[in-house]
This record gives sequence, structure tokens and C-alpha cells, in this order.
Amino acid sequence: MRFLHLYTAVFGWRVRGGPFRGMRYVSESVCSVLAPKLLGTYECELGDWIERLVAEGFPMVLNIGAAEGYYSVGFAWRCPQTRIVAFEGEPTGRALIAELAARNCVTDRIAIDGFGTPETLRSYLDNAVKPLLIVDIEGGELDLLDPAKLPVLQHCFLLVELHEAAQPVAEILRTRFTASHYIAKCWTRPRDLRDLTTPMRIAAWILGRRRFLKALNEQRPGPMRWFLCEPREAVA
Repeated sequence: MRFLHLYTAVFGWRVRGGPFRGMRYVSESVCSVLAPKLLGTYECELGDWIERLVAEGFPMVLNIGAAEGYYSVGFAWRCPQTRIVAFEGEPTGRALIAELAARNCVTDRIAIDGFGTPETLRSYLDNAVKPLLIVDIEGGELDLLDPAKLPVLQHCFLLVELHEAAQPVAEILRTRFTASHYIAKCWTRPRDLRDLTTPMRIAAWILGRRRFLKALNEQRPGPMRWFLCEPREAVA
């Protein structure tokens, strides 16, 4: 917290790098570390994918496990024609999504819902055109992402964080979606000051490299990976 007090006193509550650079931010985070989001390095491994997805211009993005709204509000902020549904089970998270949306003037394009289930997703997806699902639900991805329960998933773009401590999630999802999707993977990697923008690297030298390096740590339990699943029909 000492770092955040110093950092925000100098730079304020804006994201300073990454695909959502310039977005105003809130002073709390849910189930993740706040400092990497402000610094613009949060999940920076996904930077190229996020830019590609932003460029796709999806009419609808469903963010399941939205936390305080980094991706939900970020996509709304970058994509003026996109409607967002942010699913978050924690009441604190839902309140922060609303606050973050208001700070970035995108409230009218974000619907905030509770837990995402196959039934609630179906109500949004059955008539959707080219939807994107961003999924980070701490191990619940196998229950949710099952085309046997929700066939419409075969036509959705999926960006999924995999939680593999208890089950072979990657292998199971690959089996479920290989026939309908092209699947790319991306692994987490250690952070260093080169992940910062040039102004932030200069700030690190002035305010303390060690402080910034510690702040870049997302405090994950170990290496993790994501899948980006693109419907084969979309590139046929």
C-alpha cells in the first residue's frame, strides 16, 4: 500500500500502459493485485491478443469473472460500438464495476450481472452475433465452457484463463473445442522494468527500481496459461 500511496500521489488513478492506457481507475481490486493494472503491465502477455480482439469490433463482449471491471470497462472504453455484460459474483466487485464504468463514461453500454452459469449465458448468447467471452472464474471454466450444455459456444470467440491445479483443464477444453475452434495458448512470464512504458521506467529509476519491481508482481501461485479460441467458421 505504501507504493500505491506514493504512486497515485504522483500519477493519479489512471492506467499508464497496455491496451487500456489512459483509462481512469478505481482504488480497489478484486481477486488480483491493483498496482500492475495501474502500471499497465497486468497480464501483459495478452497485449497482442487484446489489441487484435479490440480491432475485431465485437458487437458484444461477455466478461465472466469480471472482478472490478478491468476488461469489461476497458473494452467498452476502447470499443464505442460494443455492448458489455460483466458477470461478477462478489457484490464488492459489482459495485466497483459500476464505479469504474461511471469514471470512464461507459455506464450505458455495460450490464452488470451476478454469477455466470450456462443458463444465464444462454439468455445473452442465443441471439448474439459474433460474441466474445472473456473468462476468468478461478477453476470454474470446465463447468461453464461445455458445448454439450451450451452449443452456442461453438460459435463464440473465447479468451480463457486456465486454472489447472486440480484438473487437466487445458486438455479437457482442447478436446471440447478443437473441432470447432483454432486454439492458441500463451503462458505467464516473469516481469521486469522493460515491461513498463518509458515514462514509468524513468519514474522507477527516480522513485526506486525495487519498489516498482515488487509492484509488478501479480502474485500468481505459479506459471499459468490462457487459451484464445477462434471459431473455425470465422476464418473459413
